[in-house]
Amino acid sequence: MEKQSKDIKTPCLSIILPCYNVDKYIEKALLSVINQTLKNIEIICINDGSNDKTFDIINKFALEDKRIKVFNQENQGQGVARNNGIAYATAPYIAFMDPDDWVAIDMYENLYNLIVLNDADFVECDLNKYYETSGELKKVKFDYPAMENKIFNYKSDKNYVFKGTSLSPCNKLFKKSFIISNNIYFSSRKLSEDQIFILKAKIFAKKIIYTPIAYYTYNIHPKSSLTTQKEENIHFENIIYEINQFFKSQNLYDEFKKYIDESILNIVREHYTLCPIYLRKKFLKNAKNVLGNDLFKKFNKNRKIENKNKFIENIFSLKNEYKFGVKYKRVTLLGLKFEFVIKK
Repeated sequence: MEKQSKDIKTPCLSIILPCYNVDKYIEKALLSVINQTLKNIEIICINDGSNDKTFDIINKFALEDKRIKVFNQENQGQGVARNNGIAYATAPYIAFMDPDDWVAIDMYENLYNLIVLNDADFVECDLNKYYETSGELKKVKFDYPAMENKIFNYKSDKNYVFKGTSLSPCNKLFKKSFIISNNIYFSSRKLSEDQIFILKAKIFAKKIIYTPIAYYTYNIHPKSSLTTQKEENIHFENIIYEINQFFKSQNLYDEFKKYIDESILNIVREHYTLCPIYLRKKFLKNAKNVLGNDLFKKFNKNRKIENKNKFIENIFSLKNEYKFGVKYKRVTLLGLKFEFVIKK
């Protein structure tokens, strides 16, 4: 670990990491940040009530690098941790990072230059997904990519709000005054907590810049929030209410209704997948009440198709997969899986 000798008092960028039980990943995440080509930064680590070695590892790094600031809170989730990070941030620009991911060494310098040069409200880049169990790295593709390296806002590209780029804050860099003046904050929920933040940012921003370079890498692993089943995932009512109310308050609900409905179905589908099996009957009853007949019918139809496809895949499927950069052919037959290395 390289020691940072200079104590920088006026950072140009605050990078916020909400940290909860990530002792396996946090070192790689921090190394990718402290070695950035942009040196004039502060790194705000919010320890969200971790009960593993996360706090010890963060403190060790903080002793070596004065740019790292550590704050503790009881476990309240990423949304609350990020909101607290915004309050602690002293720089005029803010970035968010998940503590089990990593970033390219020049990500923040390039995004910082973009946002300053164009006086944008926020900038964003493309991202990769790394699948830890298979070793596969994929660039994320979007249905309607945003305009590249040009100033725009939602009025010039309506598809952008829901489909143009990620609804994550992690591949973006924000002007702090833009966040504060528009009262843009994360939900206190522990799943989908970032959606209302990003949707508000996309609607309120007058100047947005997008670059197609994938500087950010999501690490998809067995303990990530995208793969872990928890009882709390039975609740999704608040995020749906928040999204609907926000667009109604901006007189944009009718204009975006098709996109809103599709987004809501995706949220419910994600919560259903991460809801424990023994709670799913209760989940479906709740979903019918919240969604109404038409949306629930669409959700239920898609759910049954997905279950049928999974059943068929367990009988027979043929897929290419990767492990540590090695390409495999995976054959599933009557629930049994066989792997064969594909030679170049």
